[in-house]
Amino acid sequence: MMAFCVKCGNVLKEGDNFCHKCGSRREDRYTAPDPGQQPTRTYEYDGQTSRSDASPAAGREGAADLGDVMPPDAAPAVDRKTRFLDGMLVLTHEDVVLYSGDEQLEMKRIPLASIESCSGGAISRMVMRAMDAGTGGRMSRSLIIKKRVNQEENFAEYLNEVEARMTRINSKLKGRRGRMRDFNSRQRGSRRQTRELYTELSKLEAEAERLRVDPDYIRLVKLEKADTKKESFKLPPEVGNLDEEYDIWIHAINRRLEGIKKIRVATVPPDAVVVVDGRVRDSTPCIIDKPLTDESAIRHKHRVEVFLEGYKRKKVMVDARPKSDSKNIDLKLSRLATPDAAADIRIRSMRQLLPDRAIDIGRYDVEYEAICDSYRVFLGSDVLLLVGADSKCLLEVPYGAISQVKPKKKFMKGIVGIDISYGKGDFSDLSLYIELDASAYDNAREISHRYEVLLERLNAKMEGSYVRVSGPLRRSDGYYSITEEDIADGFRRFDPYSFEKLVARLFNAMGYETEVTRGSNDMGVDVIARTSTEVIVIQVKKWNANVGGPDVHKTLGSMVSQKADRAIVVTTSDFTNQAYQIRRSGKHVELWNGKRLNAEMRKHLVAR
Repeated sequence: MMAFCVKCGNVLKEGDNFCHKCGSRREDRYTAPDPGQQPTRTYEYDGQTSRSDASPAAGREGAADLGDVMPPDAAPAVDRKTRFLDGMLVLTHEDVVLYSGDEQLEMKRIPLASIESCSGGAISRMVMRAMDAGTGGRMSRSLIIKKRVNQEENFAEYLNEVEARMTRINSKLKGRRGRMRDFNSRQRGSRRQTRELYTELSKLEAEAERLRVDPDYIRLVKLEKADTKKESFKLPPEVGNLDEEYDIWIHAINRRLEGIKKIRVATVPPDAVVVVDGRVRDSTPCIIDKPLTDESAIRHKHRVEVFLEGYKRKKVMVDARPKSDSKNIDLKLSRLATPDAAADIRIRSMRQLLPDRAIDIGRYDVEYEAICDSYRVFLGSDVLLLVGADSKCLLEVPYGAISQVKPKKKFMKGIVGIDISYGKGDFSDLSLYIELDASAYDNAREISHRYEVLLERLNAKMEGSYVRVSGPLRRSDGYYSITEEDIADGFRRFDPYSFEKLVARLFNAMGYETEVTRGSNDMGVDVIARTSTEVIVIQVKKWNANVGGPDVHKTLGSMVSQKADRAIVVTTSDFTNQAYQIRRSGKHVELWNGKRLNAEMRKHLVAR
């Protein structure tokens, strides 16, 4: 097997995930199996290899063709990384960053919050193609990012303008006082003007008050009053398909600007493997982000496929456009007329690629439990859990995301299920249906009682919760026991939140008491480590792009609010020259790149 650049075809070295020539992603190409042997597919992604030694039987009804299925993505470090003419352009969940070609210098950073729009140039692709066809020429496209600038300055100027108008009106009103003694027609007109001035003054005073105390209104006014500036980025001509790469970048940025929507997939029976755009994602029931893939960005569709041993494959197309809504997919799977042992083996090999969702249910402070077909429902102190066999977490949803809990009733049978709708936070527009397993209870009265208790407690939890995002799964201690294999594959099995917890455990092993912060507003702190003599704030970046100076400055700024003695930025990759310069300038910050992190992990956590 060899690795090639997906765009320019350049041969890549082992371990290279991006082409050094054009910055595009790698593509693994497979050699044919030896004659007489069973077909074998080898998957390699970020150093992790898995094998599947059986192919689906051709021509069988509903047989699963798994030849194009890939392992799950590693924990997302950046959304997109491509070499442009000016350098390496990287899209993260917060910024668009332009690095130098060797990624050692950060040349430009555009916060996503400041971007007004993103497009592919001033003229449409249709016009370009028409011009190409008519003249044989080519008008070059570019990535155009329209960003807001001078927000604070323009806001302050607008506030000063409102206050100046109030001052002028007060001055006019002061000059009019005492002139209202006679009642001829001219003076009646003057009184009308005075009333109008008082009305305008009242409106200005209300506006000034909102501009001082209402944060939502302040944010809207800042956006409205900001100036705009265009940033243009051009791809090098040697990139294979310029139009497609531009379209993927436009899709990727707009996807972030609009907010990443979800896909919820549930099947009967459950525990089916979910594959989105050819990559293994999870097992049902599950809620996943609409992923960023080349296919979805170009075709504006997600290809969602569901596989379960002994059942027909199901395929659903989902709208992938940035402004599309979240999608609920409920499927009843049909058994194959003829068993397909080869396909079942392939599906089991896909299961080995699934994310590890084993949890320690004892850490959730379970307050109530109900039995459904093939899984259990647990009401924890802050989340609703659906847990399958072997303590596998099938679904975890915070109560604060729930917008409605409604019983489903049938005539003469009473409650037969519960519909749960999500309308808040990351779970907007999703829903879930829970039906208890009748065979697990003694009689219909007990089942009815269970439904009533679930409804009562869910409504109480929903009304009293302010949680908007799901927290990291509460794993057993064994999950965080790492090996050399974990270090070799860049801690691939850890999602970003569990990786923060792993770093916290590293500092525990070094003698610190630790606290893992949660949420998008962590202000540059993921872990706080304490001893009796010092406090350390730690930022964790599980990235495959270098960490820049602004990220380091953000963590340094948090030292004041946390009253910390020093700061540490930990990354699985490396840092830019600007970041290292901050360290050399004498700031109280340590920079742990991938090599330093791996060395500390080996020293303190790897089992001997």
